[in-house]
Amino acid sequence: MIWTLSNIISGVRAILAVPMAFFLASGNKAWATVVIVLIVISDVADGYIARRRNEISEFGKIIDPVADKTVTAVGVIFMYLGGYIPAWFFWTVIGRDALILALGAVVTRKTGFTIPSNYAGKAAVVSIAIALTLHFVIADSSLHLPVLILSTVIMAYSLVIYGIRYAQFTQQAMRNL
Repeated sequence: MIWTLSNIISGVRAILAVPMAFFLASGNKAWATVVIVLIVISDVADGYIARRRNEISEFGKIIDPVADKTVTAVGVIFMYLGGYIPAWFFWTVIGRDALILALGAVVTRKTGFTIPSNYAGKAAVVSIAIALTLHFVIADSSLHLPVLILSTVIMAYSLVIYGIRYAQFTQQAMRNL
């Protein structure tokens, strides 16, 4: 079933990229923060609801990471263009997400199945949201660099976990052929 509560929440999260972009571009820190918090809450809620209500589906395995990548990309693009985050962090986030999407597409093409997101990936999304919000709301903070570094470490860890899961899933699928 496609239109489950968890999938609707993921879809709404992707749509929240529009008001987030508007508030980031207009410099409205209060509303941008509210939207980012709603995005993070929806990210946690959709997975919890999907597992709790046994709504895990192939469509959900696609829409959840697409929603994550959409809001993350929009957030870092507008934060970078607004001068809130350094180029190295922007490229780290974009590069990580592009690599995960590319690897996911390869695995899906080879196996016919989509690997669901995991806690390491969710932690990376939350760490990016925290880093972006901190940079947007608190100017000239001594916490900026440590938070960016911590977020980068979490992103690197999640990328390694994704790589291991992709390799394991592909090997298992190939054995079952």
